[in-house]
Amino acid sequence: DPMCGSGTLVIEAAWIAMNIAPGLRRDDFGFQKWKDFDERAWRGLITEAKDSIRPAEGRIIGSDVYREAIDIARRNITRAGLLAKTELYNKDFRKLTPPEEGTGIIVTNPPYGERIQMKDLEQLYEDLGDTLKQKFIGWEAWNFTGNPFALKRLGLRAGKKYNLMNGSIECRF
Repeated sequence: DPMCGSGTLVIEAAWIAMNIAPGLRRDDFGFQKWKDFDERAWRGLITEAKDSIRPAEGRIIGSDVYREAIDIARRNITRAGLLAKTELYNKDFRKLTPPEEGTGIIVTNPPYGERIQMKDLEQLYEDLGDTLKQKFIGWEAWNFTGNPFALKRLGLRAGKKYNLMNGSIECRF
């Protein structure tokens, strides 16, 4: 994620790569208080989930131009128990170069324009598209955004499109 912010996508990617079940590190769920909750069956599911964890293949990398964002991402990734499985860099996406070992997947959630001027936002999306086209040839790129007008500035044709919500904001993935 070249604009990793607080590290959410980096954490999710690591969990997926390692086959870590959602909520596995969580101790308490509301359903455990249900009258017919089966503690033994639950413990069996937890054991099965832990046994299915595997080492991540490849590298999981996050970067952000803002040092504060990297510090927050590092704290969140540490809390998720994934610091040793990920890499973080304080770097502008325009200066990124792909790892030497081939191709990969880029997933990012660039700004929507809630806190940035439209002119700057359009330039950011255009620069992101140029960076992907010039430096990440052969890579798969997924962009999650709540700004369809800025998305057009990427200059990339989507192979697949999904309509999703981010809170009350309609988004495209």
